[in-house]
This record gives sequence, C-alpha cells and structure tokens, in this order.
Amino acid sequence: MSMQRYRHLFSRGKIGPIEIPNRVVMAPMGTGLVDSDSRYSWQQIEYYASRARGGVGLILVEAAMVEMTIDPSPFQIKVAVVDAPDKMARLNDLAQIIRYSGAVPGLQLSLGQGRQADIADPQNPPVSASEIPAFANPEVTCRGLTTEEVQGLITAMVEAAERAANAGFDLIELHGHAGYLLDQFLTPNWNKRSDAYGGDDERRFRIARELLSKIRERVGKNIAITFRISVDHKGAGRTLAEGITLTKMLAEAGYDAIHVDAGAYETMPWIFPPTYFGLGPMVDLAAAVKEQVNVPVIAVGSILKPDLAEEIIKSGRADFIALGRPLLAAPDWANKAKAGKLEEIRSCILCNEFCIGRLFQYKTVSCVVNATCGREHYFHLKKADKPRRVTVIGGGPAGMEAARVAAARGHKVILLEKEKVLGGQLVPATRPAFKQGLHNFLEYLRHQMEVLGVDVRLNVEANVAVVKYTRPEVVILATGATPYIPALPGLTGENVFTANRVLTCGLPGSGKVAIIGGGLVGCETALHLSHQGYEVVVVEELEQVAQDMNMISRITLLEELNKAGVQLRTGLSFQEFSSGRILCRNPHGQEEQLQADYLVLAMGSTSQRQLAPELAEHFPLLMEAGDCIRPRKVGDAVHEGFAAGWRIK
Repeated sequence: MSMQRYRHLFSRGKIGPIEIPNRVVMAPMGTGLVDSDSRYSWQQIEYYASRARGGVGLILVEAAMVEMTIDPSPFQIKVAVVDAPDKMARLNDLAQIIRYSGAVPGLQLSLGQGRQADIADPQNPPVSASEIPAFANPEVTCRGLTTEEVQGLITAMVEAAERAANAGFDLIELHGHAGYLLDQFLTPNWNKRSDAYGGDDERRFRIARELLSKIRERVGKNIAITFRISVDHKGAGRTLAEGITLTKMLAEAGYDAIHVDAGAYETMPWIFPPTYFGLGPMVDLAAAVKEQVNVPVIAVGSILKPDLAEEIIKSGRADFIALGRPLLAAPDWANKAKAGKLEEIRSCILCNEFCIGRLFQYKTVSCVVNATCGREHYFHLKKADKPRRVTVIGGGPAGMEAARVAAARGHKVILLEKEKVLGGQLVPATRPAFKQGLHNFLEYLRHQMEVLGVDVRLNVEANVAVVKYTRPEVVILATGATPYIPALPGLTGENVFTANRVLTCGLPGSGKVAIIGGGLVGCETALHLSHQGYEVVVVEELEQVAQDMNMISRITLLEELNKAGVQLRTGLSFQEFSSGRILCRNPHGQEEQLQADYLVLAMGSTSQRQLAPELAEHFPLLMEAGDCIRPRKVGDAVHEGFAAGWRIK
C-alpha cells in the first residue's frame, strides 16, 4: 500500500550514467565533524552511513575544499580538504561504507567562500572574482583573483574530482550556490572582470564550462557531474530570470543534473529556510528550472513530508528531492516513508538551532529533536542488561523523550502527567500554523508512547505517595516550568492572560493586544495573533526583541512581524495594567502609556521542581531533565530527556 502511495518517490531514477534506487537525496550540509587534519572522521562516516541505511538513494557528502592556498580563508566550520593523495584512504572508506550501507555515494566540491569569508585581518582580505566589498565588512575590499589563480583553482578542482572518483564516489557535485566563490564568478554583481572569465554571460560562465570539460576528461564518462546553483539570490545578486538563463547554459554544457537552491549571505534565511517560510518554499524555483532544461532537476528546502515529496516528483516539478535537516531529525525518513509508517518519522521542526546554529558557534552538528545526530557512533540504543521499572513524572518533551528511550531499551516505563493530554509546553507552542514541524514532532512523541508500550497515566498529580505506588527503581523528574507572572498591579484582573493560555484557547473577543515580553514566545504569539486579525504591540524591556533565537530564524521572524504590522516597543519596562491602560517606564525613568484591550504575558518561566528534594529522600536513583532544572528551549529538554533514558543501567 505504501509503495503504491509513494510509487513515484521510490521509483528508480538516473543522473547521467548513474542509476539511483529512489528519488530521495541527502543534501550536502556541513557537520563540522572532520578530524583535525581535515580528513573525514569515523564519527562523520557513521553519520553518513546511518542515513544510507535509512533508505536514501543518493548521499551528497558535504562540501569539501579542493585547495587552501589560493583562497586560504577558513570556513566558519571545519571542512574536509581533498587537496593531496594522502587524503585518499579516508575518502575511500567514506564512499565504500555509504555504498555498502545502501546508497549511491556523491561528493560536493567547493572552490571556497570568496567574499563571504570571515575577516580576521583587514590587511589580508578575502579573495573574490573581482575587487568588490567583502560581506563581513563592506569597508574591506576583496582581492580579485588573477587569471593564473583562477586556472589554479580549476586545476585543483579537477584533481580533487579525480581523487573522489578514484576513491569510489559515483557522482561529483560542484558547489556553485549560496554566493560562494564559484557563484561569485557566475554573478554580474560580483564578477567585474575583463579577462577570459568575465565581461559578459558567456565569459562569466567559462569557469563552469572549463570545470565540467576538464573534470569529464579526467574522470571519464561513468561518473555523474552535477551543479548546485542558487537560481534566485532573492535580492542579493542574481534574479530568477538570470538564474534560469544560467541553468539552461549548465544543461547545454553537459552537466548531468541541476540542484536548485536560493539565496546568498545577504538573504541567508533562503539558504536555511526557517519554519516561517512554510513547507517547500523553493519547490517553485525547481519547477521553473525543470520547464527549461532537459536534465534531471533536484528540489530542496523544507520538504518535511513524504506526501509533499511524492507530489513534487509525480507532478514533474522535479526529478529528485533533497533532504538536509529532515534527515538530521530522522535518518530513517526514507525507510519509514516507504513502509508507510509516517507517524514514526521524527519531524524536523525547521528551527535552525542545533544544526546550522551550532555550526555558526564553531560547534559540531546536532539536532534539536534527535540527540544522536552527529554522535551515532556513540549513542546506540542497545537493550539494557537488566530491565528496570522506571517512573517518569511529566509528559512534556523531556519526559516523553526519556520515556521513549527507556522503553526502547527494554525498561518498563510508567509516565505520570497531571494534564489531560501529553505535550507540556509543546501544546501551546504547536498551535500557530507556522509551527507545523513542531506539531509533527509532538505527534511523533505521542505515538512513540503508544508503540513502545509506555504506561501513560493522565490527570495524575504526582507526589511521593503516588510515585511510591508505581514501585519504581528509577525516577525521572521532568515537570517542566510554568509561566512567570510578576507581582505587579493589574496582572490578576480580567483580560490578562499568559501566552500559553492564548495560544491554546485564544482570546475571548476582538481588539488590541499588548504582549509583555519580546522573546521567542512573545514574538511568535504576536505573529500568531496578527494572523488572526488582532492589532498587536510587543513591549520589551531590552533594546532588541527575540534575542534568544538563532540569527537566521530571527531575521525572518522580524521580517514577518514587520509585514504583519506588529509594533515593537523596546526599552520599556512594564509597570501596571488598569482599565486598558498600560503603564511603562523608559530607560530614562520617564513614564509612557499604551492602550490595549488584552494583556498577554510572555515574561519567561519558572521551574517546577518542588518535588525534587522529597523524591531524593525516597528514591536514590533520581534524575532530572528539561525545564524543571531551569527554563530553556525544547532542544535542551529533548536532549536531557534522551540522556536520562539512555543512562539507566
């Protein structure tokens, strides 16, 4: 039944000379997992092997640098460098293990960052196609590469492609997107050259044409060569019309497939589309390319659901779909979809927190909803030597994840939840329409309780006597946090609600809403209410809102708030609410007044761990997880819940 439902998605495909077992591709996405000597690590190899075992047809290994002398600027993350024969052994291990695990191995190669590199020393500026402003500091002018250096880069790319082919990779993809160095050569805004590699469309394209012909000459006709392109820079450089022209040139030159992306660093959210963009925001771009070229097209970007993936392939809008973040969340996405077990697919929530967010902090890749991501070599959910009786207190993300992991390891788990439904703070958080990924993740956790046989007891207020009745050998406290309500005038009166209450139940009528607190919760509540037709103002004591978010998602949320007409009043300290009048104080101590029909509090949370000291007296094997330790984000709750379930001996 499931194969019939997704028969297009799981049909065989072909890219150039290479047969692909299905239409699911793992998109190249940085991990930061390489060894200190710029070789692929065994940790990294297991990361890719788990996705290959999970059923994807083609794995595109993250971009590797082809040399580090002409463009020596380091990436923001650690990347592999395939610039010498001594890198061959680990390359071969990577390709072979991907193949043995069931997928076709492909490798993306990059010329470097060019103008988008970090600037450690303004006297040593980034290189680019031309002397143009650097992205990180427009006052710094990039050094334009000489013709000889361009030819040196081409030679390095060709030699790296040959090493990859000899190591066992069946497909080579050129990194020509997101405004990186190769993309800069192809874009008029950034390529002002007057030599053979600039001046008009054909000469700007020369580098892509030479790369293809020289790589083909070196690797032969049995290796596929593809190109990933930002077909639309979304205002940063290339227009869609220019991108379509370029993709036609790529196809006519002989590239075996076009991998369609969007954005550059100036429009970074398009490189990593956040939840506010919805599902499949770049599919239409792939479809526009598909109409113009006669080679396979790969669509990418927030394709969370198998139904959407099937529709894309069935409708002919693309030939393959690439998954990046969804495979971090669910390495077995393809196998689960193929088997029709959609409720067992752990959904990406499109938050960008632990994937690209960690990489920008010079950390290794992880995933908010999958604590094993990037650590597959270490976190094996093997069965416990001695099954134990485990009682989990709290049915939020930390509690459910702890219960899931403990039950998966063979322990007998009872979960006590005081509310009538599981979810904790995920229940209100999933109500906005733009939080579909988070909603899917909540449903996944609830389903896991069922399939793993967790004894869920709802409407149970836990205390020591109740916990004793369950006869636990291990207790996990995951009671979360409750909204913080300060002791200020007017906050116990009518028309005052917490953000959680408003998200869950709505407001009793129409009117103007003031949200006190401009963190993530307050801003998302504001966006949700504005979509429902309310006039909304956010009052924040700090000088900026949404400072508890990663940069990429924050940029988009602020843009969406602006489009929705939400007012942001920063630098105001809330003092009092009375009869629709909000009294605030600015940094100079002066009073300011606002008007609102409803006051919504989003002022943080207070940990609920009152039970902890008493439980510790009765149960020596007591662990805590999530917001009951201190209020944070869903990723902290999930990871601590995982750790608690995993640590049970």
